[in-house]
Amino acid sequence: MGNLFKPEMTLQEMNDILEKYCLNHKGSLILAVKIFPVTEEDYQLLKKCTKEYVNYTGDVSAYFEVRLCILVTWIFGEFFQSKSLSKIFMRDMMNLPQHHLKSYFGMFAATMIEYNLETFGEDYESMMGICNIIHKHAGL
Repeated sequence: MGNLFKPEMTLQEMNDILEKYCLNHKGSLILAVKIFPVTEEDYQLLKKCTKEYVNYTGDVSAYFEVRLCILVTWIFGEFFQSKSLSKIFMRDMMNLPQHHLKSYFGMFAATMIEYNLETFGEDYESMMGICNIIHKHAGL
């Protein structure tokens, strides 16, 4: 299997590719590790581009445009590392202002609904529910 992403791609282009995979599975609940053919090299590139984007923009509202990339980066981070990243996520989230938390939770919920991603009956608007959904998508 070849790589899904190329080093010269923007994060928006990567997000567009991931969206196409979701559209191809419209009508069925999506399990991320089953439909996105992300290699470890793809994950490393996605992680690098996501980190650069987040550090560059610094504006929570700008993340909405690439929210699928952000979500897939976290899922495949757990998948390839075979461990939960929840402690890091929770630590980082606890240091944010309340209005940012609300924005992140709303963005996550909108992503799950728009792309028909499996929620496994978890509350996708709570920190613990989000962590559980990510674990399950990563196969943990």
